[in-house]
Amino acid sequence: MSTQVIMNELPQCDICAKRGKTRKARYDAATRWGPWAYMCNSCWFMDAASRELGTGIGQELILKAEPEPEPEHESFVCLPCHAHASTEAALLATECEANGEHDVTPMTEAEYCAWADSKGGQ
Repeated sequence: MSTQVIMNELPQCDICAKRGKTRKARYDAATRWGPWAYMCNSCWFMDAASRELGTGIGQELILKAEPEPEPEHESFVCLPCHAHASTEAALLATECEANGEHDVTPMTEAEYCAWADSKGGQ
């Protein structure tokens, strides 16, 4: 028995729309008058045929969660010697060919790609 429906976008409440209001629906259920309607929380409480949910009774509308953006990968670069690593510790574990100690600069993936292109892919 399905009590929930995952939706990409929540529709407007049909009952509120008839009353000149704009509210997002949270339920798709039979009304006390018979026909089904998309209903906001208030309308579902006041106008639904039943407070129960399930197949043939009504479903709660759940907004599909947007996928979380992947975090941008950080690169750590020593600008004087052009050494780079995915962690600061890995970069510091090596010796700087320019001055003995790395001058560490964190960069996003896009910044690193632009920097590497400007150095001829070194």
